[in-house]
Amino acid sequence: MKQTVSIQTRLILALLIVLPVVWLATSIVATTELYENINELYDTQMSQLARRLLTLPASHHKAKLMNLDDLVDHEDNAGEAEDKYMAFMLWDAQGKNLLRTRGHRLAYHPELQGFFTIKGEKNDPNAHCEDASCFHKRKIPFNVKKNHWRILYLTDPRTGVSVAVAQNLHMRHDAVKDAMKAQMMPWLIALMVLLLLLLLSIRYALFPLKQLSHTLATRKTADDTPLSEETPKELQPLVRSLNGLFKRHAEAILREQRFTSDAAHELRSPLAALKVQTEVLAMSDDSQEQEIAIRNLHQGIERTEHLLEQLLTIARLDPMQKIIGEPVHWLDITEKVLQECHRKAREKHIHLQRTGQAEKALPIQGDALLLEIMLRNLIDNAIKYAPENSQVILDLSPNSVAVLDSGKGIPEEWLPKIKERFVRPSGQNENGSGLGLSIVESIAQLHNLRLILQNRPEGGLKAEIQKAA
Repeated sequence: MKQTVSIQTRLILALLIVLPVVWLATSIVATTELYENINELYDTQMSQLARRLLTLPASHHKAKLMNLDDLVDHEDNAGEAEDKYMAFMLWDAQGKNLLRTRGHRLAYHPELQGFFTIKGEKNDPNAHCEDASCFHKRKIPFNVKKNHWRILYLTDPRTGVSVAVAQNLHMRHDAVKDAMKAQMMPWLIALMVLLLLLLLSIRYALFPLKQLSHTLATRKTADDTPLSEETPKELQPLVRSLNGLFKRHAEAILREQRFTSDAAHELRSPLAALKVQTEVLAMSDDSQEQEIAIRNLHQGIERTEHLLEQLLTIARLDPMQKIIGEPVHWLDITEKVLQECHRKAREKHIHLQRTGQAEKALPIQGDALLLEIMLRNLIDNAIKYAPENSQVILDLSPNSVAVLDSGKGIPEEWLPKIKERFVRPSGQNENGSGLGLSIVESIAQLHNLRLILQNRPEGGLKAEIQKAA
């Protein structure tokens, strides 16, 4: 048997996969946004510095700026500043260097305007533009150890003074890394705590389901006590369905027990009669007595066969709750049933007659085989209790299907309970099991029909099938 995974395990696995993936995707998006913002911030600073340098008065030209380390006494006084990651140079209209930071040299390109990204090999004095065409395939002298730089070139068209401001991209990467570390580490810890709390919450939320499972596992087979509906709202429909199932199961067990008891009781009599007839046949030497015993034996076998057929029909109908209906063709059904009942009717010289219009009779959806059994039982009963040389009428109308006979009918005091199983009015001489009308009513109920029994004023019984109100 294939092993299934519990709901709790499914939820835990889903959370362990989904939450880290969402956290990772969020981190990537946040890093991308942060990197764009950092680039925007530093590009703005570089632009402001370049424009400020272009506006310096001439008296400030030809000066060399010193590093911060040369201006403070101790490293601690320098704070977090890193001059080595920034550089700029200023040229006059003839390309003569006017002002620059110490230790860095930038190539003079008055024809360039705007931002460029420079990539060069480590310790290589030459560096190249990310897009070589932007520098007309000319290498740019760049004596720095870090090989990824962002450069801004600006030229004042009035004075011809040019400026280049450079910033090492490592500085930007460090800023993004530090910011993400400061933000993501707390969130990572929070994610771990959240996962732990979610796991505990799942176990707590599924505890009523586990408790219900334990209750069902320890429940006895015949116990029809309803489960308590004091459960979470999501479980209440399941609990109500289970309570309905327990009720139907208990009813089915009672029906089975009653059926078994009644069947054993009813079969005992014909089997005992068959046993007696076989003993008479074995002990008798008189041919006339043997002939009578054989005839009685044959009748007993027919009765037992009929009883078994009825019992099997009852056993088939009891578990049925509903049927898959198809359009009913009463003409085909009634012709088949009348042909099957013709032999019994001929033995008593009873004339079977069908009246009405079968094409328009009681339009319903149903099971043709069950409806055949229902009509056969009604006609068999009518033939059995009708006098010889009479007639049995099968009347079909748009509102009902009825079977009419000319027998003695049913005493009024027996009419309310005659449809119960194994119930037969006293004084009956005809063989029967008392199951025929019970079968008819069960089939009628499955088709949303009802069986109505009425004694006819002119004598006999009218068994009518109508739609239930």
